[in-house]
Amino acid sequence: MQARTQQLTASEGQSGLLLVRAHGPESSSSPTPEASYAAMEASLRAVAAALLCLIAPIQGAAQVADFKVAWTNVGEGLSSADSSAATMQPGTKVARVDVQPTIVEVAVGKQVCISSMQLRAFGADGGPIAGVPLVITVRQDHKPQLQLTHLKGICMRPARKGEYPIRFTSKLPAPDDTLRGAQIFLRAS
Repeated sequence: MQARTQQLTASEGQSGLLLVRAHGPESSSSPTPEASYAAMEASLRAVAAALLCLIAPIQGAAQVADFKVAWTNVGEGLSSADSSAATMQPGTKVARVDVQPTIVEVAVGKQVCISSMQLRAFGADGGPIAGVPLVITVRQDHKPQLQLTHLKGICMRPARKGEYPIRFTSKLPAPDDTLRGAQIFLRAS
């Protein structure tokens, strides 16, 4: 192998920088340019694949973390109970909310109203309480498909097949100062 060594001095005070050059076809220890390019290409592919494996889960996690369901208020209702139930008094605490039926099946395009459901609230002692105000909410992305009307109370006429959750949350706090609620599903088929 023929090698030539040159000593380069870049500026005063820098010395000892060596540049080694290999010349000619007799340099058999260095790979051919084609082999060098193939090795470099294989290395770049491996690095790119490793980076994709690292980035893909991070992007997926970011998309999941950014997704939030937005609920929108569509109106209010009152809990009902039989004549033996307590009426709402100042300081009343609601421990539980119950709505029946929990699954309402309806054909697409047919109307169902909240007034056809039994909305009940129960106090800390487990007894029913009449007249408790309940906030009714639906998912923001489902609101257009539900075709809400307020002619006879709150009514819905689903435009597409699907399962639509509806939440009922007491405006009165529980004994631990949280708000209690119930969720039902409107199944349109």
